[in-house]
Amino acid sequence: MNHSSSPPLAQCSITWHGFTELLQRLDIPALDIKQFVLRPFSTHQLRPLLLAKGIYPARDYPDLIAKRLPDLFVTYDWRDSILAVRDTVTLAMQHCLSTQARTFPDVDLDLVLRYDVTFWIDWVFLDQSSRDVDRELDEILPGLFNDGCVHIVASTTALSRAWCCYELAQFNRHAALTPSADLKSLLPGDLQSFPLWAGVASTDPSDKLKVEKRIVELFPGGLHALERLMVQAGLAADIRAQGSAAVERITAASARWITRNEGSQ
Repeated sequence: MNHSSSPPLAQCSITWHGFTELLQRLDIPALDIKQFVLRPFSTHQLRPLLLAKGIYPARDYPDLIAKRLPDLFVTYDWRDSILAVRDTVTLAMQHCLSTQARTFPDVDLDLVLRYDVTFWIDWVFLDQSSRDVDRELDEILPGLFNDGCVHIVASTTALSRAWCCYELAQFNRHAALTPSADLKSLLPGDLQSFPLWAGVASTDPSDKLKVEKRIVELFPGGLHALERLMVQAGLAADIRAQGSAAVERITAASARWITRNEGSQ
């Protein structure tokens, strides 16, 4: 593998096509008619394989990486199938682009989805052999929590995981400052509710403590505001009936994706 210097993590992303190609290069079978007999393959199962082979995807497959900020940020549970997460992201991208079908009737939205829209997912851009949780929390992730990025919650169990709750909070800081505000995240319709922060877990228990420290010190209203946000997310979880804030963000973002693609023709 190429062990050149790592890319600027908060300024990289990957397209649907690039991600699918990456899965093939890592010998992760794509979904097809046999999917019902394939063993689910989660990020938890992928991580030891990356470590054993010394693979850091963002560094070792530079031809698949887009050198720009992501259009979407993906929050998901590491216990979920990587392929299922990819399909959820695909559906969310289709949902976003469908809002522009009448405005851009001559644009092939499927091509935009596959080759132009990019997203950020942790295992591609964080080197699993040299995790630095403090740096991830203080330097890398804050650069991704921006108003131009659509936030996708791709797992129904997201509210049970510390990292997922942290990411949900960061993309919805406005809701902590104005409790009546709608959430801006795309939430799965079957998002499961869990016993607030006390019932949340992380694979490494120390991760939860570090996330909690940032929430207490930096998130408006601290843990109480985070728990209120978790309840709000559980109540609002229906991708077919997003609040006005989410609709506005989706509409503005998807229009940018298409016009950017037209400008590159």
